[in-house]
Amino acid sequence: MSRTAKVLILVFCFTLLLSSISYGAIKLDRGALSTKYGVKFQDFRICLLSKTGDLLVGMEKITDVNLIKQGKVYKIYIFNLDINENKILNSKIAYCDFDRFEQVVLSDDGKNLLMIGNTGTKISLLNISTMKVSTIFEHVKGKPGFRCEPIGLYYEGKFYVKGYAYNADQYSEGQYIARVDITKKEKSLFENTVNIDEVIKDLGGDITTFYLISPYRGYFAIENEKKDGEHLVAHHDGKVIKIDSGLSITDLVGSNNRVIYNVVRKVNTKPETILMDVITKKKWVLGNYVGYSSISRDDGKVVIVTNFDSGTKVRMSYYSARDKDGYKTKAITDLQHVVPGHIILSADGKVFAYLSRDLIIGKL
Repeated sequence: MSRTAKVLILVFCFTLLLSSISYGAIKLDRGALSTKYGVKFQDFRICLLSKTGDLLVGMEKITDVNLIKQGKVYKIYIFNLDINENKILNSKIAYCDFDRFEQVVLSDDGKNLLMIGNTGTKISLLNISTMKVSTIFEHVKGKPGFRCEPIGLYYEGKFYVKGYAYNADQYSEGQYIARVDITKKEKSLFENTVNIDEVIKDLGGDITTFYLISPYRGYFAIENEKKDGEHLVAHHDGKVIKIDSGLSITDLVGSNNRVIYNVVRKVNTKPETILMDVITKKKWVLGNYVGYSSISRDDGKVVIVTNFDSGTKVRMSYYSARDKDGYKTKAITDLQHVVPGHIILSADGKVFAYLSRDLIIGKL
């Protein structure tokens, strides 16, 4: 082989390395999850990663009738991770008695997990240290309360939920984002913080989809009275900021000042995947990806996008993009040509978890 050929091969290999990301990963198939951690794979779901990706929360619907009779309807898994060593250090479990599991929110310090269930009529709290579950709110007929949607937030040291307050006659007193004081009980634990009805008036249209960052910041696709397509706006600290418009806008996820979304601008065209900084108005066109995008909620400087493999709807490949690289997409080596599944990203953008036929947890 000539020296020139060797150089070309080295250059080619180096280019492949730069266009993909692989730091090793934790990989567990259904057998390993069952044997090591007692997971019943077909009923298991991943819920969220902690802020720095050192903890994974999972959930499993119980089918054992004897356990259900004891009030053990859902099993909550807490996996403590050492992502640098590609290890699950340990796992812990707790049970909750929801008839239906809706949503979970983890505090930034990883100490408490707020759980919403029973179509928003019951809220429980899991102390991660003791793994004890306590009910902090449950609907009681004839008493005032708060009905939660499956939307929860953690912001500046406090939990928040979206829904509506109701009086003792069970009539709504308006839609709110409410602060949740986990040290209190019943309706006194809710403090109405943001009036959603007023936000809707500010937006000036019907909401088709939305994504909340904090009680005071969110992204909304709206349809106005002109019916001239959908318009993407940010509602930031009481101000409405116009972002984009098209025939349809879907798959919103965002951080404080950046939002990623899919927009269809013309009939019979593929959606564009756009990342926009709503303050500087800088825009990055990432390509034509399907939904399921993720973004680092802390700063929006890391995103994950995905596409079906060419000619198939049964395999997908995932890509990451970073601010420091001008948001040029790079293949995530461990997530190429995989069966479609559920992916989550830590708030700092450093760790992902993916569940399909296997559980894969890796670094970005």
